Amino acid sequence: MRLNLAHNYKLKAMALLMAVLTWGIVKQITNNDKTVLVEDVDLILPEGWAIRNKEQTEVAVTFRGTREDLLLLDGETVEIRVDLRDTDFEAEKTVQLEPRMITFTGSTSRILDIHPDTLTLRLGREGKKQLPIIINQIGDPPEGLKLEAMTATPQLVTLFGAQDLLENINTLQTAPLNLADKIQSFEQRLEVLPPSEEWVGRIEPARIRVKVTLAGLTVERKVTGIPLLLYHAAGGTTQVAWQTEPASVEVFLRGSPQLLDDLETSEIQAFVSADTSTPGQTRREVKVLTPPGIEVIGIQPDSVRLKAPPPTPTPTPPPAPEPTPSPAETL
Repeated sequence: MRLNLAHNYKLKAMALLMAVLTWGIVKQITNNDKTVLVEDVDLILPEGWAIRNKEQTEVAVTFRGTREDLLLLDGETVEIRVDLRDTDFEAEKTVQLEPRMITFTGSTSRILDIHPDTLTLRLGREGKKQLPIIINQIGDPPEGLKLEAMTATPQLVTLFGAQDLLENINTLQTAPLNLADKIQSFEQRLEVLPPSEEWVGRIEPARIRVKVTLAGLTVERKVTGIPLLLYHAAGGTTQVAWQTEPASVEVFLRGSPQLLDDLETSEIQAFVSADTSTPGQTRREVKVLTPPGIEVIGIQPDSVRLKAPPPTPTPTPPPAPEPTPSPAETL
């Protein structure tokens, strides 16, 4: 039986043409490439191992697929994970990167190329070290406020990494904490930064809580020559017009710059008690009153002595005039 190729040749030619067109369309749709940069490789190490450094930290993965699928791929959705738990310890190790180590979700694209396709690691024995935290403060509180206290919880964190590299590390810093836009006390969680950009290891805990206490800005000022006033307790009287020695004091004040700039000396009042309920005790404590918002932090002197005024001298009468002799007596 002979095959008649010419039978229905028009229909066969049309089918062949449609197949070629379909193949071309499918190839055109799926023949799109995209390269995604993966900034870091997730390395799973055996217990007791630590990475001293890596030759490179960025891997370019090229995918092929439809435009829609490629749109779903980026540095967030593509991960490279290398599991070294079943390998032997070597001080320097070269790892071959394979498509099976690359995971991505939501896309049916396929991997065309990995560059570089090897990862060179320098390994060491893992150690750990507890380190204090330095809060990386930037900026100053707004005008009128000051930083009163700043505490971290916990105050120590544990840094894991190559044992020999840990020896030269004594502190860790937090991410920057900006105080320039804060108008009241607050708490904030901050990331603890590794000791360098090249550091490979982990920090526990990776974030700490920082409590910042802000207070009104204050300054201190000395005011001199405040006169002392005498007062009596309720119902108290005295027949003596006491005087104080000295007659005035110096007062040391604390408050906001604006309050102290606007303060008049007459608004500061210094008192001592004039009561003499305890005979023989003439030393008196000085008390000072100021307007609200101003704190008295010192008085100099803080106690004075009461003294009686000097007695008023009794006026001496003028001597009587001598009698004028009469003319007869003169003769």
